[in-house]
Amino acid sequence: MQKKILLTGASGLLGGNILQAAASDPHTHLLALHRDADFIIPPQFRTSTARDPATIDVQSMDLASHTELWNILSLWKPGAVIHTAAMADPATCERYPEAAETLNFTATRILADVCEQLGIRLVFISTDLVFDGTKDASEGFYKEDAARNPVSLYARTKVRAEDHILNALENAMILRTSVMFGQSPRGTRSLNERLLLDYKQNKSLVFFEDEYRTPVDVSVLARIAVDAASNDLRGVYHAVGSERVSRAEIARRLCAKYGIDTSLLKFVKLSDARSFPERPPDCSLDNSKLLDAMNLVMPSMDEVISRLQGL
Repeated sequence: MQKKILLTGASGLLGGNILQAAASDPHTHLLALHRDADFIIPPQFRTSTARDPATIDVQSMDLASHTELWNILSLWKPGAVIHTAAMADPATCERYPEAAETLNFTATRILADVCEQLGIRLVFISTDLVFDGTKDASEGFYKEDAARNPVSLYARTKVRAEDHILNALENAMILRTSVMFGQSPRGTRSLNERLLLDYKQNKSLVFFEDEYRTPVDVSVLARIAVDAASNDLRGVYHAVGSERVSRAEIARRLCAKYGIDTSLLKFVKLSDARSFPERPPDCSLDNSKLLDAMNLVMPSMDEVISRLQGL
């Protein structure tokens, strides 16, 4: 029997990779939504080498419209929604707070309410930035039930969205994630893509030595999200890599991959930089709950980087 999944944010980094992950499954019918009516998702993100590829439809719509969401969900009747759409850059959120509030919280609230009314499962993508990053690394990484303390507008909208989903929707799974490696439909969204663009445009390559995250392969995360659409796990899970690493170390390893002279890199400390909005120093997440629940083994960061496309 064919499973129907509605995806939001199809033109984004994770959304595009979810299209790829779903494309090889002949039992999947995916309706992919994105905001930009004039944007055409590259064919490699919509096609599959499988003999019987999935059925994929793509369209643009306003996620903050209750009427549009109700109409499409009630008519199409998916078994699950994977909600990746967001204004995810913290600095952009600070510049456009109303737009950030609308997309990150209001649209999510409306979507969760409609899913609850229609009995549809929701998989929501959240962020490691819900934490303030002040936890001592010797105490271990952040677990799902750790106290949240967002320090940016972006993170606050995500906390509010998490809370609404958990309070309003019974059948929901929240995946908190982190910095992503990989290929995006626009070619500008992942950490490795941005480093290459800055290098080719002769821009400064500046990275923090004391900002730590647990980065993840976006193709692996996409597969997790697709599988989450049809499992029965509920609540909050951390969908990240297993390695804690600084922004500076990520840059060093990417430069080694691409053959970029590391002398071009400039390393700074959070305390020395005027960072707005505030950047949490260490948002490393513990992924053991997810790995146990879904029987997963995450690739190492070196394995992930070795699979990236070259210059």
